[in-house]
Order: sequence, then structure tokens, then C-alpha cells
Amino acid sequence: MVPARARSRHRAGPAGGHRRGAGSPAAQQAGTLEAARPAAPRLALLILAAALVVVGLVFLVPGERLSQGYDWFQIWAYHKEFIRSSILQDGTVPLWCRWSFSGKPFLADVESQLLYPGTLLHVLLPSRLALPLDVLVHFALAGLGMHLFCRSRGMHPWAGLFAGVAFLACGFNIAHTTVGHIHYYAAVAWMPFVFLAVEKWLEGGRAVWIALGALSVGVQFLAGALQVSWMTIVFGGLYGGGRVLEKAWASRAPDGAARGGSSPGAGWTRARPLRAVALGLAGVGAIFALGLAVAGAQLLPTRELASLSLREGRGYEFATLDSMPPGVASHLLAPGRLGGAVEWEFYGYFGIAAIGLAAAALGARLFRRGGAVFALLALLAALMMLGDATPFFRVLYALVPGLSLFRAHAREVLVVSFSVICMAASGVDAALGGMGR
Repeated sequence: MVPARARSRHRAGPAGGHRRGAGSPAAQQAGTLEAARPAAPRLALLILAAALVVVGLVFLVPGERLSQGYDWFQIWAYHKEFIRSSILQDGTVPLWCRWSFSGKPFLADVESQLLYPGTLLHVLLPSRLALPLDVLVHFALAGLGMHLFCRSRGMHPWAGLFAGVAFLACGFNIAHTTVGHIHYYAAVAWMPFVFLAVEKWLEGGRAVWIALGALSVGVQFLAGALQVSWMTIVFGGLYGGGRVLEKAWASRAPDGAARGGSSPGAGWTRARPLRAVALGLAGVGAIFALGLAVAGAQLLPTRELASLSLREGRGYEFATLDSMPPGVASHLLAPGRLGGAVEWEFYGYFGIAAIGLAAAALGARLFRRGGAVFALLALLAALMMLGDATPFFRVLYALVPGLSLFRAHAREVLVVSFSVICMAASGVDAALGGMGR
């Protein structure tokens, strides 16, 4: 009979994988990586520092200052001042603006951001201080959200840091911020938090993540970039569906936890797979349905106003306007000059390092939980981005809810960026030994 203490050591050795050959170079390298694991506060400071650098470049590079972005100084600067003066001087929340033409609904215009929490910065501070702080906060939020999302998928902290910095500084974010689209960078910041909630719900089954996800969706809608919120719902829902299928497949085999870096998770059993699938999908659906309800006070008047707008969806030709020409899409492989060789609406460069790491991870199948799903999301978003340059867009037009409501589907480059950066983070994680846990 083997003594209990010996049996304990015997079990710990093979399962842990580090007992055997503890003095080997591989074990020493693993110990070095573990010792180099950064603390959470340090990572948050690094993400904030990256946001400071990016915001500084946006403001300080000649001709690229945010305050010179035409949408800011022609439209949104006046909107923010109108909100500020109405609240501080008149003591009212402006539902109607009598200074625009013969007057217009102000609350119903979602881009006014009247109900968005970030507007408080513009109420409490003058624009010369509120604007850069607004950009800084949202860029930092985008990086932090992406970092937390990658960590929720079991990645090494440095891999999460790489993804966070790459996402906050992606070409889509820079381009729209440069021209003064304040509602775009605000909505982009909440996208990774929605994906985080979906992942956490599917992995742990805790209802609190449905509530937090719904809150993130609702706040994102209040930020005013409806097309970004639509992308988040469509691709976040597809990510959730893909993860449900991945987890259901992993639950079928005893070694499912080792295949593809995915584990079945809470509530996923071989005896009741259909119930687990239904529950997972229901939770994902609840995140987005409740998120729409959270933003209902904004979306209902906006829907009524949109029915009177010249930009209301007007068929297939409208949906194909400002799609990304295939020749312009080549700038995703090498940086183009914003405003010169590449128009800001089409700009989406996210870094050759991200492309190389994503390709390596894809080729070697080095994925953490849900990583393979992003390859499909990137492909689908790219087909939308190219519009009628491919025959697939007409199929997507018929099948994808809400696609007909928007033009400029070149903006789906945001989803391509998000997906490729998530795959690239898998490559960084693999290079660091996959020590996410």
C-alpha cells in the first residue's frame, strides 16, 4: 500500500506538469515567466500610459488635433456648450434645440449624447479640458476592457496588455477621433466589455454578468454611434453562439478541456447538453434584449426621428454606399496616410505585428477559449466591409438583421480589427508559454 503522503505527491506530479523535471530549462523558463507576471494595478497604469501617448499624438501632431476635427468644431462643440449652458444657467435638460434651423428635437438626436454619462465631463468642465479628458478616459476604457476580455479567456497578462494597447490605438479609433466623431470613440470603448460579459456568462453561468452586459450595451447605445452598437449586438451574439457550440462540443469528450484551449465550464454536462445550449443562448440573448431596454428612453424617440430622416434605410443601394474598395483595403497590411492615400472613413490599420501574430496563431491553432470563433467573425466582417465588391453582400443583406439600416459598411473594419487583435493575443499568449492562469 502506498502511504497517503506518497500518493498525494504521485497525483500532484503528472497533473501539475511542473513537478517532473522541476530543474529543467522549461520549468525554469516557466518560473521566470510566472515571476514576471505583472500586478493588476501596474497593468492598468500601463494601459493608461498607452492611452496618454495615443491621445498626445492625436492632439500634438500638426493637422491632427482633435479640436480641429471638423465634426467637432462644426457640430458637437456647439451641442456640448448648449447642454452645459442649459443645465448650469437655465437649470433645464434640453429636450428641444430652438437654435438649429427652425428648431429640432435634441433628445431624439442620439448623437447629442444627452443621456450619456460621459457628457457630465462637458457639463462640469470647459471644452478645452473636457474634450481631451473625454478622449483619454474612453481610450483607456477601450484598452482596459480588451485586456479584461483576454484575461477572461485565460490569457497571460502580457498578452492581455498587448491586445488592450493594440485595440485602443487601432486605426478605426484614431481616424474617427481625429475628425471629431466623439460618439464613435465613446461607443468603441464599451465593445470589449460586452464581449467580456458574454464570455463570463458562458463560462460561469452567473446572472450578474447578464446584468453587467446589459448595462454595457445600454450605455454604449447612449454614446450615440448606433452602427457600432449594431455591430456589437450582431457580432457579440455570433461570438456567444460560437462559444456555445464550442463548449457543447468540448463537453462531449473526456479530453474536451484540452482541445482548443476550451473547457465545458459550469452547467455543461454530457447528460443534459441541449439544456445547457438553450440556457447559454438565452443568457446571451438576455444581455442584448435588456441592453436595448436600458437605452429605451433614448432609442424610442430616436426611432421616431429616424423615420423622418433622409438617412433612413432606403434599400440595397443605400446599404452599399461607402463600402471599402478592395484596393483601399490593402492598407490594412501596411499603414496608409490618413486623409491622403486613405480616406478616414476607410481607415482601419491595426498593425503588422497583430496580423503576423494572428496568422501564426491561426496556422498553429494556438487558441484560448473562443479564439477560433474570431477567425469566422473577421471573415464575415470583411465581407460586409467590402460591400457589393463581392457577391456575398447581397446574401448578407437578406440575412443579417439591421444591415439595411446603415450605409458605410467599411466601418465593419472595427470588427475585423477587434477579431484579428484577439487572435494575435492568442499568439502572444502561446509565445509566453500559455500561462494565462
